[in-house]
Amino acid sequence: MTQKEFEIPPKKLFEICKNIYKHEELKETNSLSLIVSTSSSLSSWGEKISIEILPTSDENRSILLYKLVSKYQSVDWGKNLDNDKEFFKKLERELTDC
Repeated sequence: MTQKEFEIPPKKLFEICKNIYKHEELKETNSLSLIVSTSSSLSSWGEKISIEILPTSDENRSILLYKLVSKYQSVDWGKNLDNDKEFFKKLERELTDC
């Protein structure tokens, strides 16, 4: 699991995360949490990604909890790490554009 803190309100960060995965299957588990199911490919059976945004005492800051889990395989051949890096690269790009 990866945990990072951002200087952005929780709801805004949550909307950005949803937008990053807009082409994948999303399931909101509550107002600031979602589960993403990625599709399978030649190198993977697909992954499940859990994203949870936690508010902090400062309403303009949030903590993002990001966890990748392979759906049907015990070895992910580095796909989880690739997805992790790709997500945070896209997130940084989105945050820069805000």
